[in-house]
Amino acid sequence: MFYSSHQILTYKRIYNIIVGERGVGKTYNFTKLGIAEGIKTKQKSFVWVRRYEADIDDIKGDFTKDMEANNEFPNYTFECIKGNIIARNIVTQEKFIIGELIPLSLYQRKKSKPRPFVKYIVFDEFIAEDGTSYLDNEVYKFINLCDTIIRHRKNVRAFLLGNAVSMVNPYFAYFNINDLSKNFTKGKYYVVENCDYQEFREMRRKTAFGKSIDGTKYGDYAIDNKFLLDDTSDVMAKPKGKEEIEFIQTHSTIFTKI
Repeated sequence: MFYSSHQILTYKRIYNIIVGERGVGKTYNFTKLGIAEGIKTKQKSFVWVRRYEADIDDIKGDFTKDMEANNEFPNYTFECIKGNIIARNIVTQEKFIIGELIPLSLYQRKKSKPRPFVKYIVFDEFIAEDGTSYLDNEVYKFINLCDTIIRHRKNVRAFLLGNAVSMVNPYFAYFNINDLSKNFTKGKYYVVENCDYQEFREMRRKTAFGKSIDGTKYGDYAIDNKFLLDDTSDVMAKPKGKEEIEFIQTHSTIFTKI
């Protein structure tokens, strides 16, 4: 019913982009994945990225709360100190760093630090909820950070998690992604998963809040994973004889490529 990364991992791409229903479990899945890897290796195994420092401040105190509430790792407790996620074995009292929280806005200060054991880079909420509050040259900054972490290794994966806010975003522009009609859309170095968890959607529709938004534009977005800010009602069919027509009105700074 809830999101699982099992299938997208089989594609073995560097960049793994997941667009899914609100609450389907994207963040939960990758938090668990990163922590499990960190506990297994007893090394800093994942980096968790958000856009701004305030975003990191909002989550650092509660980053592992869902894991603890659901008893996912019963032999461990967790704390965040100076942006590092630290696991403590409650039997042996052994402590070690398993992950790091990084604001992309401070990538210049963070990128020079070596992270040779990081296996997963997770950028949560990579599509801005307001459709506009991206950093200048943001894709460059994210890929630069990935380069610092990945270097020459082949086993590192970057995951970009987002809700269906808008197809008009700097990441889709950079990778030239304009069609998500399939559940999985593949490129040479990326794969996009457009989630379709029908059982989860039907479950959510039956909740009190789900009933209140079902059939609305917000319900289309929050339940049915339809892009909230994209309105194609005034877009005409392509005239015959025209090979390609493009018209996107947005902030030009968003689309600066490397």
